[in-house]
Amino acid sequence: MLAEAVARLLFCRRQGSTHDEMANCFEPWISQIAKHFDWDASRSHCIDGSHLFAGEYGDAFAILPDCRIAFGIFGHYPNALVDPRNYLQLVGGVVWLEAPNLRHASKIL
Repeated sequence: MLAEAVARLLFCRRQGSTHDEMANCFEPWISQIAKHFDWDASRSHCIDGSHLFAGEYGDAFAILPDCRIAFGIFGHYPNALVDPRNYLQLVGGVVWLEAPNLRHASKIL
């Protein structure tokens, strides 16, 4: 089902969707995937404008501003796509994570 969701994201990209629209397209899939599999994710924002979807077991992917999709891990690891220790907290409590480190992406579509 996650593969189907990624295929939907790639379809959205081919149709000319922005990265914000792609992230909004994926959001409803999170609950559907969680119903059938032991996978749940939360959506976060990165300072470069990327949308990060991080799973509860550290798997993650980011939809980048140029609409590429980068896969990797989220956590306190030297090879993490995004390390949650590096964040910026704005007035009002809004938290923005660092930009994804594409050198640590396991795959980029």
